[in-house]
Amino acid sequence: MKKIIVTGGSGFIGSNLVDFLIKKKFFVINLDKLTYSSNKYQNGLRDKKKYKLIKVDIINKKRIIEIIKKYKPKVIFNLAAETHVDRSIDDPSNFIHTNINGTFKLLESLRFLQNKKMFKEFRWKPKIKFEEGLKETINWYFQHRKFLKNISKEKYEKRLGLNE
Repeated sequence: MKKIIVTGGSGFIGSNLVDFLIKKKFFVINLDKLTYSSNKYQNGLRDKKKYKLIKVDIINKKRIIEIIKKYKPKVIFNLAAETHVDRSIDDPSNFIHTNINGTFKLLESLRFLQNKKMFKEFRWKPKIKFEEGLKETINWYFQHRKFLKNISKEKYEKRLGLNE
């Protein structure tokens, strides 16, 4: 059974993706910090033969590396993010911590594994793919996510040689 990691798999979008992947016969490893917006109830209903929940902050590079080494996923979906834009106005630090620094640490974990020749050992060459078409918006949350995705994609594709 192919293994897939979903970060933020207990959020609204993530939990729907996890359910979809389980129905498609994948083993899903859900990495989630389980904060205020998590769907904790759904986690208990899933088939344990096809699903594993690991409570972890994606900023924890050491733990992320351990998990990737252990499960050797074919794909990683990064959906971990702080939500509710009104909360970002009151205190943007949590958004920067998870949405920017967390994504950075996840990508750095992949770079570390690549430098350690783990990709060759796993016979795994990850592809970083970002869906195009995010409409222009004045919403700060979407603007910074789009900016982060663009710079991350360029840096890591080049650095990891993913477009060769």
